Amino acid sequence: MTLSELARHTGLSRTALSESLTVLIQHQLARWATVDEGTVSERIYYECFFEDIYPLIRYGKEIQLAEKYTGLQEVSSRKGKC
Repeated sequence: MTLSELARHTGLSRTALSESLTVLIQHQLARWATVDEGTVSERIYYECFFEDIYPLIRYGKEIQLAEKYTGLQEVSSRKGKC
């Protein structure tokens, strides 16, 4: 989808959408491609890697379940402590 198509589809402003896409691209969760459409115009298309994004959405719930079943509190904040 192009940026304009994404903005219409999501209801977000082009600025917010552009900044969000920049972060996703930096973290390799999205990619972009420029396509020459014959005349003078070029269009940029964006694509997300949903198979990499969906596990990140569930990550918080997995931490809660680990705390619940192991009896440890704040599993995520215990990094680096011996």
